[in-house]
This record gives sequence, structure tokens and C-alpha cells, in this order.
Amino acid sequence: ANLQFENDSIISEYVDNGQTLDKVLMQLFKDGRKEDAYNKIIDFKNKVLEKFPLSNSHTNSVFRKYGVECNPKEIKKLTFLKNGLYDLIFQNCFVIKNDYYAYDQEWSEQNVPLEFIIYRSILNLPEIDGVITHDELYEKFELVKYIDIFTELENKMQNEIRDDVMWNLHVRSNQKLIENIEKQKGILAEADVVLEKENEIKAHKEEIANLSKTIKEKEYCRR
Repeated sequence: ANLQFENDSIISEYVDNGQTLDKVLMQLFKDGRKEDAYNKIIDFKNKVLEKFPLSNSHTNSVFRKYGVECNPKEIKKLTFLKNGLYDLIFQNCFVIKNDYYAYDQEWSEQNVPLEFIIYRSILNLPEIDGVITHDELYEKFELVKYIDIFTELENKMQNEIRDDVMWNLHVRSNQKLIENIEKQKGILAEADVVLEKENEIKAHKEEIANLSKTIKEKEYCRR
């Protein structure tokens, strides 16, 4: 696959056409080709395992960071990625000639289970009555026993993202306000210079008028 991982980042070629993996899967489900869809998901998992370094740090995982209580025995059964780009979901991967091209991968955490990424991928797939449901996919890929901790982790991560986004908006808003204040100060300073010049000109005009008046008075007295 064209997924490459270097320097904590995904390296993927530019793609100007192609379908995202979620759309490929949904079409397979609609066509009644469930096994083909399942195999496509398995292939995706295998490609990720080939390209991403694994971690044995079960005790210092993303669950601990976000305060999600877990059963240690169950956690050890998960496959942890050292650099977990947890937004590497089906919707963010193009499929072209059986290769995967990833995009939109700014969210990353250390020691994230591959199973959590699959859970998030399924969570973001649409459900179709009588065709496919999330629960069916969770069961197929043996995720049911992890749903509670994955859901808690997802909610806590999303809350932090929202907090970061709001903070960044706050910072940008304040920065724009500061820039606007500085701009207004500059305009006022220029206005002060103009006003000062106008006052100088007015004073000169008054001085000229007074001198002209004095000259006229002197000429009148001579007569």
C-alpha cells in the first residue's frame, strides 16, 4: 500500500481521484457482498500493521492518559500502535487499485490500539437497515467487549479536541483584536500628525492675517 510512516507522520502520494474506503465498503454491503467487505477491512488492518511500528506499553497507553479504567488482562490482548494516528479511519483513506492513500491525519496519540481505530471507522460508517449495522461489525471484528472503554475514550478525546479548538479560536480572536487595536492606534497616530499639521497651518494663517492687518493699519496711519 502507499501508506508510509516516517517521522511520526503518514507519507502518502497526492490523489486527485478515487473513492474513500468507507464508500467502497458501503457499496459492497449494498451489493450483498459482505464477505468481500469484511476481507477489505482485514486487508486494511494488515496494511496498517505492516507500516506502523507496534508498542508493548500496555500500562502507559492512551487509556491511562485519558483516565479510562480498563481490565489489564483484556488490554493486553489489544494491538497497540506506537504512534497512533487515531483518525486513520475508512473515511480518510482513498482506495486506488487496492492501495490506500491517507489524508487528514493531524490527530495523534502514543500507544493507541489498532482495534480502537477500527472501532472509530465503524462508528463513522452509516448503518443500513437490513443490510449492515454497527453491532454486526463490532461482533464480526471482536470489538464488543471493548465498546464501553472505546466509547469512553472516544468521548474524552473529542472533549479535549473541542477544548483545544475553542482555545485556539480564543487565541486567534484575541490576536485579531490586538492587531486591530494596534492598527487603530496607528490610524490615530497618523490622524494626530495630520491634526497637528492642520493646527500649524491654521496658526500660520492667523499670523499672516495679523501681519496683513498690521501692515494695512500702518499704511492707513501714514496717510
